[in-house]
Amino acid sequence: SVEEIKVNLLATKGNQIVDGRWQDEVVMEQLNSSDAIIFGSPTYMGSVSAQFKAFTDATSAIYFSRQWKDKLAAGFTVSGSPSGDKMNTLMTMFILAAQQGMIWVGLGETPLNDNGVNRLGGYVAGTLRDKSQMSEFEALAPGRALALEVDITNPEQVKAGVEKAIATFGQIDVLANNAGHGLVGAIQTIQEKIERLQQDVRAWQEISTSTGF
Repeated sequence: SVEEIKVNLLATKGNQIVDGRWQDEVVMEQLNSSDAIIFGSPTYMGSVSAQFKAFTDATSAIYFSRQWKDKLAAGFTVSGSPSGDKMNTLMTMFILAAQQGMIWVGLGETPLNDNGVNRLGGYVAGTLRDKSQMSEFEALAPGRALALEVDITNPEQVKAGVEKAIATFGQIDVLANNAGHGLVGAIQTIQEKIERLQQDVRAWQEISTSTGF
């Protein structure tokens, strides 16, 4: 335990899902007022549990208000076997944190430890448009996090980023695309060049990163 740190253990349960939607204002208020959120879910049928997925869908309102922006985030999972598709579960949590503008915190442990922490050896390469945030990203997990300055609409930068990630870690096992631009306003007030940029990012993020290999 750490002095002056209050920890709340909050569960997502089946009875919180009403008419297919997760609802619990008390839990959500506690999360909104927290400085850090550690997500947790068993890996079931290759991904997070149904209850956790319903919870993530319910955070869509938080996305627009940016109430979780700059909060610390982390995640954990467990499965019935050493592999058990746990990477997919952790990536679901990681992408949720990225969508909410949170700061993901890794273990800070080297892989293949005798103590079992990060025993299977996980690494992450993240792409950023803001070069000033690269050192901060890599400092979250020294030696296991690689920051890459990449504009998803620039094929040369995408290809160079993929090549550097493979050169650093040897291979890429999971590719998660989360590039995007938020755009809020009446359609008649939106500038064409801004809308075209948004559509370019949406359309090309899957194509450019997949063809970068």
